[in-house]
Amino acid sequence: MLDAGKKNVVGILVNAMDYEAAVEFVVRAAKEKRNATVAAQAIHAIMMGATDAQGVRWGINLLHKTRLRDRVYGPNLTLAVLARAEQEGLPVYFLQQQPAHSGKTKI
Repeated sequence: MLDAGKKNVVGILVNAMDYEAAVEFVVRAAKEKRNATVAAQAIHAIMMGATDAQGVRWGINLLHKTRLRDRVYGPNLTLAVLARAEQEGLPVYFLQQQPAHSGKTKI
């Protein structure tokens, strides 16, 4: 598990973590019943969360020597969180913000 903390990439703080650390972050927040936001963003929209874009991962590795082996791709992270939630018996809820997409989410 690799969680190198928040790193500055072109003025934006990005969490330098692998899949295992990202899943652990979500599960720990759920068990502690506290709010947590995870947003695996592409390079043009980086916020918090994980290094979804290869360019962000490359930048973190180059600037901060974090040695991340892979990006944390949002769809794969979602599947990993769902699998762990099932193992832990944790409930999962999805917030739908755009009515046009209602009923179209497949897992």
